[in-house]
Amino acid sequence: MPDWEFSRISGAGTPEAEWEFSLIPQAEAVCVSELPGLRLLRIGKTNRLYLYTEKPITGALLTIVDDAGIYAKDDQDPAKDINGKTCSYDSINGRYYYDVTLHTDTKEGYYRAYWDASYGGNFIELEDKFAPQDIKILKVIATTKEIVSVGYFMETFLKNIDIQSYWREQIRDTISAAKGELENDTEMFFTPTVITDEKWDVYFNPDDFLETFWLHQFHQWPIVSVQDWSCWYSGRKVIDLKPEWWCLDAKRGTIELLPTIGSDSGVVLTMLMTQLSGFAMAGFGIWERIPLFFHIDYTAGLDFDNITKEERDNIRFAIGRRAAINLLPKLDKYMGISGQSLSGDGWSESLNLTASAMYGMFSAQITQYQKDDEKWVQRMRRRYGKNLKMAL
Repeated sequence: MPDWEFSRISGAGTPEAEWEFSLIPQAEAVCVSELPGLRLLRIGKTNRLYLYTEKPITGALLTIVDDAGIYAKDDQDPAKDINGKTCSYDSINGRYYYDVTLHTDTKEGYYRAYWDASYGGNFIELEDKFAPQDIKILKVIATTKEIVSVGYFMETFLKNIDIQSYWREQIRDTISAAKGELENDTEMFFTPTVITDEKWDVYFNPDDFLETFWLHQFHQWPIVSVQDWSCWYSGRKVIDLKPEWWCLDAKRGTIELLPTIGSDSGVVLTMLMTQLSGFAMAGFGIWERIPLFFHIDYTAGLDFDNITKEERDNIRFAIGRRAAINLLPKLDKYMGISGQSLSGDGWSESLNLTASAMYGMFSAQITQYQKDDEKWVQRMRRRYGKNLKMAL
């Protein structure tokens, strides 16, 4: 389709300007043609968001929704959604925009900006490449611990590699994803994480109780601290178990009762032995299993700030290495090319493509990283008893 040049003949500097059109060569198009890409907005700051289009328009409305389709909130009026907000016109840049000030309760994450554009009061459908516009919303100050900084990662794993196609927030997301992958593979958190109201069944047998004192394994470990451990029956708390009655193996993630004769823990022992042995329902006899009897609140993971510097450096390097494994193939312009040949005279050229990761600028480096990564995961699992779980 031909391109058209449009210029104002009256009302300059206002959205209601009148226009005249003339056909121009495609190379001389004066409309916005670049893709906006992923836009970063900060919570608590005023962010100017521009509408991108190659079409002439005289008005625009803005709506912002999160990945669940819920409207973002306006900080100037928290009761109102950012839905159908009237945009202003920037006469210098020749674009419509809206100054977004997100409410402080806005959650971090990915959002979409939908623009309703119009020309002379008539709806204009925007090009697919511009609509909707993708947004990532972040807090002004990071609230989560960053084990691997972007600077460390770039200096250690991306030195002398061209990464102009990636911006820092994308690299930060890659690092965060790598951390999550390693936490899944090792089955442990690398930073303290609060677990609330974890519930365990109890299989009550007086003889077993005297032998094991209800030895239980946490769903997540190692353990940083236990905040609360209590016994419940039929939705009602029976008793709080005091910390001095616990015997905790934080590294292996086990806990058991260790009552002491002559103390109040002995009274609890007697109560548990007599009352729990008698839990019954008419016609059903004695219950040996009580569902969801133990409720426990605890903090699991590595106490990263208090482990040795060697351990911190080791984990930091492992996360960076996994991020490099994921990112380097995307930066390798030769990845997927297994062979290329050229000829002379009448000329002939061939290019052999492959899905294998063994070909490319970084293939040898990636392969070595993968081997080291697998060994590291297994060492961590052995160290914290993840390969052998207890049958309780």
